[in-house]
Parts: sequence; C-alpha cells; structure tokens
Amino acid sequence: MQGGYAPGPIPVGVAIPPQAPQKKGITMGTLVILIALAVGGYYYYTHYYEKDHPAASQGPGPSQPNAPAQPNGPQAGAAAALGKQQAFDAHWQSVNGFVQLTNGKWTNNSSVAVQSATLVCQQLDAAGNDLDEMRTTLNGPVQPGGVDTFDPFTVGAVASNLNRVSCTIQYAKAVGK
Repeated sequence: MQGGYAPGPIPVGVAIPPQAPQKKGITMGTLVILIALAVGGYYYYTHYYEKDHPAASQGPGPSQPNAPAQPNGPQAGAAAALGKQQAFDAHWQSVNGFVQLTNGKWTNNSSVAVQSATLVCQQLDAAGNDLDEMRTTLNGPVQPGGVDTFDPFTVGAVASNLNRVSCTIQYAKAVGK
C-alpha cells in the first residue's frame, strides 16, 4: 500500500436505459373497439330503432311530443280508418316497475275480419299530461262484431308521476291485406 489509502471497491457505472415515453393517442385495440361499436350502433339503428321509432327517421313530424307516427305506404289511411272502428278496454296496474294490462278486451266494430292491430297506450300524470307512449301489436284474427280477450301482459316501464293509462287501437290490418 503506497500512498496511504487502501484500495476499495471500484465504483462501476451501470447504464440504465431511459424509459420509453408513454404513448399518447389511440392504440390499435382501442381503435378496433370504437369501430366495432360504431358498426354495431349503425346496425341497431337501421334494423331496430327506425322500426320502433319511425317518426325519428321521417324528418319533422307532428307538433305534439310523443305523437304516434303514421304507418308508411298506400294502406296507411285504410289502417287508420279500420283502427278507429276497433275498441280496446283493460285495467292497468303497476307491477315491479312495469305497466301491466289485465282483463284486456278487443272488440272489432267493423264489417271485416281484422288480422292484427296496433295498441297505443299513453301514460298520463294527474293533469293529463302525456308522460310516455307504449305500443304493442294485438294478434287476431277477430271476426266482424267479434271480441278477443287477453291474459295479463306488460306494455312498458312505469313513467315517473304516472296517474293513469289510456289505451286505444290506432291501426288495424284486415285479414288478407
């Protein structure tokens, strides 16, 4: 030992590679998921939503909110006229958050047999304001002057502030049409 100090461990520099900067932007997986959601949304809109909400795809519609949309095609007027000749009566109740119709009775007051009918039920508050509209199809056939009865069935979710439900047959399709 010369020089007065003892050799000790010699420091060795260890090179630590710099961390890669975090990627910003859309990864390929995220892009694939977004495209799949867009395609799925388009498919739902064109195959289901437009059928359930025809007024949304027809541009400006009636001025009243939730007003029923008119069916398209040459039979629209005939279906509405035949619908006016139908009667529907039922009791309603709220069951587990849904509107359920019981003791349903469809009377065909026309001179032709009816294959099916569109039942429109409106949920109203105490002041008679329209809260929501629900539609369902009643299947016949119901003969002229005939009556068809229905087991209890659900027509939709209960709207907030529901006071009463009013149901009418809006459109009807004659047998063979």
